[in-house]
Amino acid sequence: MKTKQLLLVAVTLVMTAAVCGLNATTKSGQAYPARVISHSVANSLKSGDVNGDGAIDVADIAAVISVMAGSTDVSFANADVNGDGNVDVTDISAVIDLMVGQGDADEKAYTACPNANHPHWIDLGIGTLWRCCNEGASRPEDYGGYYQFGQVASAPTLDQIKALVNDCSFTWTTQNGVNGGKFTGPNGGTIFLPAAGYVWEGELYDVGFCGDYWSSTLDDDHDACDLFLCSGFHWYGSLYNDGRAQLMVRPVR
Repeated sequence: MKTKQLLLVAVTLVMTAAVCGLNATTKSGQAYPARVISHSVANSLKSGDVNGDGAIDVADIAAVISVMAGSTDVSFANADVNGDGNVDVTDISAVIDLMVGQGDADEKAYTACPNANHPHWIDLGIGTLWRCCNEGASRPEDYGGYYQFGQVASAPTLDQIKALVNDCSFTWTTQNGVNGGKFTGPNGGTIFLPAAGYVWEGELYDVGFCGDYWSSTLDDDHDACDLFLCSGFHWYGSLYNDGRAQLMVRPVR
């Protein structure tokens, strides 16, 4: 939290000094006075990669500011990070949340997403809260990013994956046109994991047919444990931890 506060203060000072009076932009092109950066960010966090360079960093903050100033070099949809239909300082705050790993503004737990303002935390009744979206995704059906093992700190442990597999029912289904697996917990809570394939040695495989997700656990051979799902089956196993594989991550807390 201290890191986020420092970033917020820094951005506030920069905007006050350099873009004082800058107007925020609405989708219709109307402008209204810019607001002070808020610590309360809307729930609908997009990927945060506003400029599309594959990273979430200060360049994305600059891209949001450029759209607020009227630039069309960056798409409005990308700059509207929190999905509220406007591009303003709350989108800057949303980017900062993602930069410091605090992208989930809604800390409540649900058994299903209560609205379209993702992400949400889902309680399956198995002792762990699972996020409704993949890391880097803004909807449950979105693939999100592909990461090397250990790159995302909020990945589930192998024991948490075992509980998901052993204590929940599994159904292969299609949700909003995307194939994937639906896990239903003993309390009726549900999450959907899209079949976004996996990356091996830089090549993407099996999109729409399978999905491979990292855990945060190394096995006794120091291989990286994972959750693999396909039509009709799902299991946990391990992959060589040598950097060749990039998988999705479904965060937990």
